[in-house]
Amino acid sequence: VDLRNNKLEVPTRRALQAMGYINHQVLKGMS
Repeated sequence: VDLRNNKLEVPTRRALQAMGYINHQVLKGMS
């Protein structure tokens, strides 16, 4: 599979980064 031709790669990576950021903010708010 050539990831350069996978149109889902970038949106998925952005979504994972966004979820990670949200989780980080939630943990920061809980502490």
